[in-house]
Amino acid sequence: MGEDLLNFIKEKRHKRKIPIQDNEFYCVKCHKAVKAKIGSEQVIKTGKLIGRNNNEQSKKVGICEHCGTQLNKFLQVCQRD
Repeated sequence: MGEDLLNFIKEKRHKRKIPIQDNEFYCVKCHKAVKAKIGSEQVIKTGKLIGRNNNEQSKKVGICEHCGTQLNKFLQVCQRD
């Protein structure tokens, strides 16, 4: 019975997943993939070290071009120099 429940949850999550390209964010208010307003995108280092190699984490922020909500997207971990 537990395996059936896990399969049900995985299938439900898979149906809701929205594909997002590199230049897009997921807007929580619009419930869709959107682009940020021109000039509002910034890359910010979070100051956290993550992963086995203690790489620096960074995130990309912007403003939704449709509703004006702040958008956040964590980027792949960058190698520390």
